[in-house]
Amino acid sequence: MFWMGRNNGFVLADMPIDAEMIWGMALIVAGIGVAGYGLLPRKLVSGASEPEVTVSAPEDAPLGPAHWHLMIVLTVACGRRRDAGPRPAGDGRAGLIPAQDARRRA
Repeated sequence: MFWMGRNNGFVLADMPIDAEMIWGMALIVAGIGVAGYGLLPRKLVSGASEPEVTVSAPEDAPLGPAHWHLMIVLTVACGRRRDAGPRPAGDGRAGLIPAQDARRRA
């Protein structure tokens, strides 16, 4: 389907629904079902009680170098994203691709 759009700039709008597309959509639905089945546990035991496990974070554990490094990276990444602001059209980034397709069709 995607390769069929190569002659019109890979614009897939208003393309006819054919047998390949219907089979592809059916495979997507089947794949979601298979993935959901794969997430189920292997053995479903009813009535069995599981041992009670209590997990708690150590409140007074020291932070190691890896923790501090991660905090610095996340702080810098969040700060850079906040400063980025909206991107103007035509600045050479990925947002330019749909604009080129629109100009090509006009």
